[in-house]
Amino acid sequence: MSVAEKTELEIPPAKGAKYAVAKQLLVEMWAPLALAVIWTAYNLYQDASLRNIKGSVTIFGPTFFLMCWAYSQWLRVRKQLRVEQGLVEIEGRLDKSIQNFNEKTAEVISKLTGGDGFCYVAVAKAPGTYFENATMLQADNNYTLFDLEVRVKEKDGRPHDWANPFAGVSTYKFAELKPNQAKMHRIDLKLEVPSSRKFFIDFFARNGRWRQELLIEFDSKNERLIATRVERDGKILHEQVDPDFPLNTAGRVDWIYKLPGDLRELASPRLVD
Repeated sequence: MSVAEKTELEIPPAKGAKYAVAKQLLVEMWAPLALAVIWTAYNLYQDASLRNIKGSVTIFGPTFFLMCWAYSQWLRVRKQLRVEQGLVEIEGRLDKSIQNFNEKTAEVISKLTGGDGFCYVAVAKAPGTYFENATMLQADNNYTLFDLEVRVKEKDGRPHDWANPFAGVSTYKFAELKPNQAKMHRIDLKLEVPSSRKFFIDFFARNGRWRQELLIEFDSKNERLIATRVERDGKILHEQVDPDFPLNTAGRVDWIYKLPGDLRELASPRLVD
């Protein structure tokens, strides 16, 4: 006899397997057995002619097997319901795991690309100080922006030069911009001369492109008034308008680039973060 055959023949049965089978049979058959005994006893009590072995077996046998079948169906349905409930729970845990995985994946991608973060150029409001004409690159994001490029173009009324589309465009590059960080004096808009100005500012980074409009006006006291908004794919990310900024006849800011929302009537033209 080979070692493999000897090993196969010497595998003992699981300890207590016979008792487990007997216990399971008792669990599944005690109720049909009890019902069959009760039904048989009732019939024998009602009919004295059946009080013999043949009569007892004739009543007990079919009753017992009928009860066994009915009880087994009840056990089967109960087990099926438990299995279905278990599958629903497994499905719920699986959905939650997938959701957590997707969230973690989105978190990793956002850390690598910058997520849905953005930044914009802000003009300092400090008249009579060193920072009177200062600008800062203000971040509004939960993740670091990488490979940031800022292109500033002033709309000065001159026609666009299609032969040289980048004429008059000032470009600034930054390796990164950390969350809620501000970089002072990095964007030069040449604000020393008080005059009305309109700027297109395009931003490019790993997480995509967005655009800012920056409008500058002056009131009767020669104080600078600013209106600015940032949009990405037609969605406004940031909008801020000084209270006394001049409006058009419709009571709205006369933005350079018209968004779909500008064609609708709004309850208030001033949206302040």
